[in-house]
Amino acid sequence: MSPAPSDEALTAARVHLLEHGWAVLREVVPEPEVDRLCAAFDACIGTTGLPPVVQRPGAFRLHADLRRWLLDGRLGRIASALLEAPKVRLLQDALIGKPAGMGGEVPWHRDASYTGYLAPDRVLSVRLALGVEDLDRGGLEVLDGSHRWPEPVDSLHGEPMLQDGLAGLAPAQRAQVDASRGALVLQPGDLSVHTPRTWHRSAPNRSGSARRTVVAHLFDAECVIDVERIAPASRVHFPLDEGGRLKGTGFPVVV
Repeated sequence: MSPAPSDEALTAARVHLLEHGWAVLREVVPEPEVDRLCAAFDACIGTTGLPPVVQRPGAFRLHADLRRWLLDGRLGRIASALLEAPKVRLLQDALIGKPAGMGGEVPWHRDASYTGYLAPDRVLSVRLALGVEDLDRGGLEVLDGSHRWPEPVDSLHGEPMLQDGLAGLAPAQRAQVDASRGALVLQPGDLSVHTPRTWHRSAPNRSGSARRTVVAHLFDAECVIDVERIAPASRVHFPLDEGGRLKGTGFPVVV
């Protein structure tokens, strides 16, 4: 097991996250564990006949090494420090892959488009890079400081995931897009984190190497659910306690 980031590193990451809407933590997972997680990733996803963007949800149920990373407390401690929440749960997790040289761009969006039922939105998206990530390899690009921008004109938490949501921005924010753009360059074992209101996209993978990323969305366990923002047919999948907070093994406590 790797040593957890120091308190100083977590404090610096939280300051950066609050100001910019994203942060990076370096060398969180050591090389031998990255290698094991790559093998687990390929065992769950496969290596041939893949589409340009592969997403496999529920990674913590798929493989012991993935479960260990997501639930053994390291990730939870990071999320707890960044959210300043003593108890954190896992909302969603997924394996995201982009095979070599196959494109696979994901347009500009915010994670609030699919986590907006949590109130307040004390949610954190955490991405573990299992290889080098940059724009050539299909990595993430963010709009710096966009977590403080007003809601899109169309609707709160309504921009479609696979359509370019920037069309709904107010003119003042559209004018800031080019100056705000920045790529998150990661090495194997690095983490990037961003808020649910931070605008981001991922570039097509034009390189000769596959991109492998383990993504987790974590939230303050004291958040309550706005059931009106969940489709009636899906509400059965969101068990609540008497206070309207998520409970159960489908949303495991990570710290």
